[in-house]
Amino acid sequence: MTDAMAPDVVSAKLARRFKLLDRDGNGYLEESDYEELVRRLTAAFGRDIDTAPGSTLRAAYLGLWSAMRSTMDTDGDGRISEEEFLATVRDSVVDQNDGFEGVIQPVAEAVLAVCDVDGDGMLDQREVTTMLGAYGVPAAEAGETFARLDHDHDGRLTIQEITTAAREFYCSTNDDAPGNWFYGRP
Repeated sequence: MTDAMAPDVVSAKLARRFKLLDRDGNGYLEESDYEELVRRLTAAFGRDIDTAPGSTLRAAYLGLWSAMRSTMDTDGDGRISEEEFLATVRDSVVDQNDGFEGVIQPVAEAVLAVCDVDGDGMLDQREVTTMLGAYGVPAAEAGETFARLDHDHDGRLTIQEITTAAREFYCSTNDDAPGNWFYGRP
């Protein structure tokens, strides 16, 4: 792969993520999109949003929203356009070595706590399909995602496999990286 291809791979993944986050489809990320995502995730797993881990997930996503708004909302309109999102995520997560750990990983851990219903520290295919469905990923794509991310083919994704996939999604310029499927078909 050439360096000229790398930005296209990253931009396509980030554009997909933006569309999945934009829950009302109005072309902007707003606090209500994050509230709806938390509601969908907790409901999908039968979790009460007002008790742990639901409240932890809500705090993580609203903290992320607040941080994103303060850095991404360059025109000060209280919402984030796709252009603002792509530019800032690329700068703060993709192009910085510690961007993933500081920005994405804490939210990922809160999401995993909600999704790991049996508390075994791993997600099975049903849990992954349910999680991705809450994000808006079709079940057929969720199955393909699971197959690509289950590196050891044991029918479960460890926290390490999930973290590696999330890192690849946000940071890898390799268009064949399994993590590109983290939110369904790239």
